[in-house]
Amino acid sequence: MPHPIIESEKELAQTEGQETSRRFIRNAIEMALSFGDFQKEIDTRCTPGKVLGKTIKRLRALVRFDAAAIYLVDEASADLCRAACWPNRNKTLVTDEMAFLIDHGFVAWALRERRGITIYSKDGTRQILLHVIATYNRIRGVLIGIFPPELRHLPEASMEILSIVLRNSANALESLAFYEFIGAEKDRLQTIVQEKTATVIGYEKQLMQAQKAEAIAVLAGGIAHQYNNALTGLMGNLDLLEMVGGHTPEVMQYVARLRPIAQRMSGLTNQMLAYAQGGQPQRSVVSVKKLIQDLSAAIRRVIKPTTRLAIALPEEELMVQVDFTQMQMVLLAVVGNADESLEGKGQIAITACRVSHDAVPPNLAADGCGHRYVCILVEDTGVGMDRETLRRVCEPFFSTKAIGRGLGMAAAQGVVKHHQGWIEFASERGQGTCVHIYLPITQARTHT
Repeated sequence: MPHPIIESEKELAQTEGQETSRRFIRNAIEMALSFGDFQKEIDTRCTPGKVLGKTIKRLRALVRFDAAAIYLVDEASADLCRAACWPNRNKTLVTDEMAFLIDHGFVAWALRERRGITIYSKDGTRQILLHVIATYNRIRGVLIGIFPPELRHLPEASMEILSIVLRNSANALESLAFYEFIGAEKDRLQTIVQEKTATVIGYEKQLMQAQKAEAIAVLAGGIAHQYNNALTGLMGNLDLLEMVGGHTPEVMQYVARLRPIAQRMSGLTNQMLAYAQGGQPQRSVVSVKKLIQDLSAAIRRVIKPTTRLAIALPEEELMVQVDFTQMQMVLLAVVGNADESLEGKGQIAITACRVSHDAVPPNLAADGCGHRYVCILVEDTGVGMDRETLRRVCEPFFSTKAIGRGLGMAAAQGVVKHHQGWIEFASERGQGTCVHIYLPITQARTHT
């Protein structure tokens, strides 16, 4: 008959064992579930290293391994790379066992199963746990744990809890990757928005500039027409004075003083009309070669004696339909500016050539699609222009000179645009200036 004291001790031991087991399971479950609180830190200060650190801390409290390691999937190569190992002195042991498991297909088996499996070690003396670290959608890595010789396997409850810990770890790593992706996309989209905003602002500035230029052109055109009417009467009366007072020196003296003033006013009026594109051009078909030759004498008169003029004319007959007087004004204004930029001795070169369609500026090609162009190039060795001056060179009334009206380049641009062409400037400080005047080539013949 069993002794009652012994029976009581057995029952007590059994009860204590059950209580210990329940306490272990309860603590393990609380530990596993507490990993869910870790997700709160992901969007602020968490890193993959912190995720692995907390995962290892929970695993070490949950299971006693002689050696263990976590291998994560490399994003670039899709290989398994060791991310953590404990204790450090057993790295070689873990590496050898992992190589053995990979070579014999056990790791691939664990990845397919997406759960924990227990396998014998390389020498067959102990058990190894392989457990995938994965979300429902993606494998993030694998855990390898080498049990002590006396521990053959994990209880079912412990295995379930370990699976929860590893799944939470995988979810945390997935969340970090997701947040990183979202952050990168946010930065990329923000950059695109900034670029688009800058482009829109640029277009708005261009539109405002165009509207301002159009308003000034209308004003200049109206003033120029009124000046023309007044100048017509003034010049007519000066002619009458010359006819009537030709024998009166005192009268002719005053007429001689008024005549240059009226001529300068007439020139200014013509520039304003050219800028406003309000003049009535008298166009004729002429070759670019003849146009430059006929203007060469006038050009030489406006430049300084110390300036060397080099003219290289094209061999082929490139025909343009232009108003000779207006084009004379354009070339003289451009050459005059070039001459003023020369400090001491310098050179101005004038050349002309046919321009292929690919070389035509995009804005000109879009406006005059189908045209072939000739380019008259005026290049000087002067002081050049800085970026701000280059940007404003064709603004009406803008001038860098102490005395000047600032209408020369604005008028030149107006004339060229009125001829369905375009004028461009290329310059750097201390590198001289190149002015490109594009005019459409005409197929018409000169009148004989």
